[in-house]
Formats: sequence, structure tokens, C-alpha cells
Amino acid sequence: MTEFTGKQYIKIAIANAFGMDKELFEDRIEWVESQTMEELHARVEEADEPAIYLGALLALEDAEAGRPSGFMVGLDACSSGVQIMGALMNCDITCKSTGLIDTGRRADIYTDVTDVMNQSPSISVQIPRKDVKPALMTHFYGSTEQPKKIFGEDTPELGAFYESLKDVAEGATIAMEHLLGAWQPYADEHRWTLPDGFTAICPVMEKQDKRIEVDELDHATFTHRFEVKAGQETGLSIAANVVHSIDGMLVREMNRRCNYDPNVLQHVKEEIESYWHVKGKGTQTNEFVSIRLASLIATGEIRLHEFRENLVELHRIIQKSLAHKPFPVKCVHDEFKCHANYMNYLRKHYVIMFQQLAHSDLLSEILTEIHGSPYHIPKLGNVVNDIGGANYALS
Repeated sequence: MTEFTGKQYIKIAIANAFGMDKELFEDRIEWVESQTMEELHARVEEADEPAIYLGALLALEDAEAGRPSGFMVGLDACSSGVQIMGALMNCDITCKSTGLIDTGRRADIYTDVTDVMNQSPSISVQIPRKDVKPALMTHFYGSTEQPKKIFGEDTPELGAFYESLKDVAEGATIAMEHLLGAWQPYADEHRWTLPDGFTAICPVMEKQDKRIEVDELDHATFTHRFEVKAGQETGLSIAANVVHSIDGMLVREMNRRCNYDPNVLQHVKEEIESYWHVKGKGTQTNEFVSIRLASLIATGEIRLHEFRENLVELHRIIQKSLAHKPFPVKCVHDEFKCHANYMNYLRKHYVIMFQQLAHSDLLSEILTEIHGSPYHIPKLGNVVNDIGGANYALS
């Protein structure tokens, strides 16, 4: 992973806010450096996000003058939901399309799908990226209606859209099919456990209407619509819910790993090392290990021997956090913000978490829990090491 200085990250933030977030990091930095501060200030109104652009400019002025700044640089995940499915499936194609495996360019899955569609001999018109993006976003959460609405039903364009996904996001497509197949007919809720102990509970709700008559208002009536738990034979929401639950877990985990309590992590690190000195190291797990285990060990809620197979990985990620001072993180959906001086660490934590996802059997574990019986999904390869070099997982 290419690292940058705090000042360079501020320049990246300026270029991003202007609308250059699809360019290489080096090109964004060069774009800023090729202009004077006066020229950059004159372009505020041209920026896609003028307020952030101006804030970043002021932060750059502070940095150049040696003044402390509280400005937070934000980098967006490149299609976080598809990233998650690609990593879980160990799909080289999907990971390259979403920036998890470095290809020397800034990944943009929406442009990739657009390009593949427009090369199809079955369509005679050029499909714009602005049409592909909403179709693709909703498709990977189980929607069939939105792609039909955009491309038409049973049209060559719709066929080309689905065909393109085999070339751009094969693993994510397979993962989505397994997720949609996990719907439990007539169950009034689906639930599963995340690696940090969070339990996702998704009730199956149905809208019902009831006619209300008000005697005191001369028997006037109105319709009250409300939701009740009601199992359904089929449903699509489970695909989005599972992926969103993992996405949420990654956000919680990012906060824990960046803005940690140094006393807790140092204490648990030493406890693990003392335990190994007496008992020896255990075998390494295939589970996604959450750094929240450190807090549970420190408070005595769990004991080391109960999670012996997790200790090697827990010790490793504790060391990654202790390599830097604690720093606050702000997350807005799939955008991660921190002080520019700490962005290298934040990007590393993000990549490490996706390596953990790829190494784990998390998708099979979640589907086993939902189905109530063993469920195994074969992985398409092994991308753990390749993910480690990602430059544009966050951009």
C-alpha cells in the first residue's frame, strides 16, 4: 500500500471535493500542486462539494504555515457491499473491480459494467454510466425491478447487464444467490451473530390497513396503516440485511482499532503472551476475530482459554493498533474520516479487516445460523495476500 504524508492527504481531499476522486492519488496531488493557492480558492464554486473543498484548502494553508488543524480527511469505500461479497467469496475478479486487489488504477465497478455492456453485440445503443449505477446498486441487494425499470423487461440491454456481471463481479453474484436462497418461508424474523458479538435481528414486517371510525366525530372514518410481524413465503431483503450487518460491523471495528484504550490493549497483549509462555500457542482460527475480545478479556467477561484458537489473530491485530496512538474516526455510511496524519493507519486497518474477511468462513457461518443446519459455500480462490497490497480499497 502506497503511503502519503498528512499534507498530501489534504491535497487528495481537495481534489476529491473538486470531483477528481476517480483519478490516481498521485494525479490528484499533482493537480493541486500545479496551481497556486489563489487559483485554487478561485475555483470553490466549481467544486462538486464546495464546503469540503474550501475547508480542505484552509487546512492546507494551516499545514503550510505549521499551524495545528482539526480538519478530517474522508475516503470512500469503492462499492463497500460488493467489496464485502467479493472478499467473502475470495473472488479475484470482484476484488479487482472494487479496489481490493490493486490493478494500478482507481477501481470503478460502475464504469467497468458500463464498458462491458457497451461492448456487447446484442445492443445497438450506448448505455451511460448514470443508468448503470442505480441498476447495479440495487441488483446486489436483490432487486430485479430497478434493472427492469431502467433497461426494460426482456430487452437486449437487460440481458447485457446481467451478462456483464459475470465478467466484473462473478463472486458477488454467487454470494448474492446464496443470500437470497437463505430466506426462511413464513419465519417472522431472521437472525444471525456478527464476529463482535452483535446479533442482527431482522423482523419480517407486513403493512396492514385498518378502517377506524370515530363516534365522537359524527362517525367519521379514516384508514390507519401499520406494520406487523408476518412471515412471508419469499422475500429479497435478507441479501441486503446480511451485507449491511457486516458493513456495520466493519465500521464498529474500525472505531475500536483506531480509537482504542491503550491500557486495555497493552494489558491484554501481555496477558496473552504470559498465557502462551505457560500453555503454548494454539492453532489459528478461520474466524474473523474482533478486537472487541480484548475488552471482554480485560473485564473478565471471557477467559483466555475459552478463545485459545483466536489468540494468535487477536494478538496480531492488537499489535497493529498499538503501532500508532489512538485517534478518533468518523464514519458516514461508507466514508471513513480521520486526521490527515493518521490516514495511513486507517487505510491499513481497512485492508487488514478485508483480509480477515477473505480468510474467514463468515458467510458460511452466517448462512448456517440462518438455515439452522450446516451450510458451506466454496471459495473461488485465495486473495488474502493480494488484498494486502490494495491502494484504492478506500478512495
